[in-house]
Amino acid sequence: MEYPRIRLILTSSVAGMGFDPPSVMRIIHARPPRNLSQYLQEIGRAGRRGQNSSAILHYNKRDIAKNIPGIQEDIVQYCNNEETCLRELLLKPFGFSKSPGIANENCCSFCLNEDISKLYKAGAFDNNV
Repeated sequence: MEYPRIRLILTSSVAGMGFDPPSVMRIIHARPPRNLSQYLQEIGRAGRRGQNSSAILHYNKRDIAKNIPGIQEDIVQYCNNEETCLRELLLKPFGFSKSPGIANENCCSFCLNEDISKLYKAGAFDNNV
């Protein structure tokens, strides 16, 4: 079956229910969803054919303020995390774990930054540029 070449789809979480296009490669959130379960479900729409995919979550401190009605502590902790792999933090509460073959640069922003820090400490970058 041939699918039309759709380059961009903008949707709310409600419109995404039951929406299952086969070639979504990137999910971009303009702000965090209300909880981790919703976030996991929404980003799970990417990579359905086994291709590499990515999820980007944009937010600011107001988006994750604890006084916003309906926002749950798990998504606030996820957004404030500076200590561990974001993929592990997302998957663990649901009984899943990170696949061992995922390279740090393909995992999450935390793991990528860890790799870059190690390279800087090892002197891999010339500071005289």
